[in-house]
Amino acid sequence: MRNQAPEQLLSMPWGGETLSFSLPETWQLLGRMEPATIVQPLATRQEIERGLANPIGLPRLSEMAKPGMKIALIIDDHSRPTPVARILPAILEALVRAGVEKSQITLIPATAIHVPMTNAEVLQRVGDPNLHGIRGEAHACDDPQKLVFLGTTSRGTPVLVNKTVAGSDLVVSIGCIEPHLIASYGGSYKNLVPGLAGRATTAHNHSLNCAPATFNSVGQPIEKNPMRLDLEEAAALLKPPVFIVNAVLNAHLELVRLVCGHPIQAHREGVRTSAEIYGAAIPAMADVVISSSFPMDIDLRQGVKALGNTIRAVRPGGVMIICIRAERGVGVFGLANRKLPLG
Repeated sequence: MRNQAPEQLLSMPWGGETLSFSLPETWQLLGRMEPATIVQPLATRQEIERGLANPIGLPRLSEMAKPGMKIALIIDDHSRPTPVARILPAILEALVRAGVEKSQITLIPATAIHVPMTNAEVLQRVGDPNLHGIRGEAHACDDPQKLVFLGTTSRGTPVLVNKTVAGSDLVVSIGCIEPHLIASYGGSYKNLVPGLAGRATTAHNHSLNCAPATFNSVGQPIEKNPMRLDLEEAAALLKPPVFIVNAVLNAHLELVRLVCGHPIQAHREGVRTSAEIYGAAIPAMADVVISSSFPMDIDLRQGVKALGNTIRAVRPGGVMIICIRAERGVGVFGLANRKLPLG
């Protein structure tokens, strides 16, 4: 930082509040990097339905679903800001229009190795009226009775996934595409692996990026990310087709794009939009970087993304100050602290 006369007051989101502070007078502010506002939010139900009516790489959901099918409806958990309650009604309407009875639909939150969601949390996330007539199931990453082994990926990951999902006729996955520390971007198959995978699957898959060359892959090309490619290979072992409904949000957590359809083709379209919103050019590497983890700030584990997402902006030997709300405390950091048999 270079000499500068006047004091500068800065603010950043911190949970549901605003954190304000002033910089020392001797510091020069190189820039305030924020997500770009490049598109208007999708304001109406009709705009959400338009996304479903124009899937990428797959037929419409109302054409893929058939009477008598067992439908696995996957939602990401409360560690993500996906507006599930806004998106879900249009999906349910498309399934019912195709002749699917609500009793044939099983809703499963993709909690991976996170803390399980309570019934109240699930109701709040999806909207109480949307659950009427639908079965619910909690994922258990350590229960071999609720998992099925599908095989091993080319990178050696044993693929254990939720048995209900593996035995369904169609999987519909609601998620969010955002820059991700080790997966490059969220969304796509990530609701299935690691979202509905066994602990051994998650541990081995994540270990692929536990190396200096690949650990911080946030926003980096997916084609060069071994962990992301591995989880996509693992999830593709599922027999039922997967139809994704992935949200792209702006900095105000407003829905700005909904990409639907094929888990790879539709996802890559959403990634392009996410990169335009959240990528920022820096004028120079800074001595000090101050970063907020909002909206990924439910716990310390999620908040670490504030470090990974901005560390390339600080010079070697510089200082990072990371502001994390962490209302749920530390969160789950362990991966392989328990072993799960494959047979």
